[in-house]
Amino acid sequence: MRILLLLLGVFLVYTSCAKTEDAIFNETSQKWLLVKMTTSFVNSETTGKDMAWQESLIFNTDGTFIKSRTIEGAEKEAFGTYVKKDNTDYSYLELEYTSGSELKASCGQSETLSIIGGNLLVGSWNICDGPRLEYKQSNK
Repeated sequence: MRILLLLLGVFLVYTSCAKTEDAIFNETSQKWLLVKMTTSFVNSETTGKDMAWQESLIFNTDGTFIKSRTIEGAEKEAFGTYVKKDNTDYSYLELEYTSGSELKASCGQSETLSIIGGNLLVGSWNICDGPRLEYKQSNK
């Protein structure tokens, strides 16, 4: 009987955690803000207004996204679709651009954002000498 209760407890914890992470991108639209940029140079981490640009991502429940980037007062937008994918080690978002691809932070066809702990998105542009971009969910 104890083993059965233990297995039931493990199952409930596992399924509730999975639903929480999935809910981040499926149940409501989410706004994420760029909070940190890091380049390969020593002491190159910047945050807030010190970053080279300000950026936000909105993930809609229909699988579309909007990226807005502001550089020196000029704002540009990009649009596309995203898919949440899971592998054995981590979950990530894959963004495909339908317009504004000049804002794509990637060296490949699509942009990839790793989901870290459910509250941090980390881009992969740094693997091809771009900055490492980190986003946190906005409370607004």
